[in-house]
Amino acid sequence: MENTEAKRNIKLIAFDLDGTTLHGFAELSERNRRAMEKANDAGILVVPATGRVRNFIPPCLTELPFIRYAITSHGGAVWDILENKVLCT
Repeated sequence: MENTEAKRNIKLIAFDLDGTTLHGFAELSERNRRAMEKANDAGILVVPATGRVRNFIPPCLTELPFIRYAITSHGGAVWDILENKVLCT
């Protein structure tokens, strides 16, 4: 499969927070933010995945206009961030 074909098939990117995407408790680097924006611009859902509960996902992520969903509680729940409701547990 060509690299461009593989890129077209990506529908969702889920990413870890602590020590991976975030530095400290709630620092999002400019480089990571730009990478997320680029994925969103390509039509890819950008989804934080964390062991944290919903209320402990920092605003530096939840306030990004393209973050709609989050996987929380070590995969125990999927949240709609905009509606502030659990989609599944």
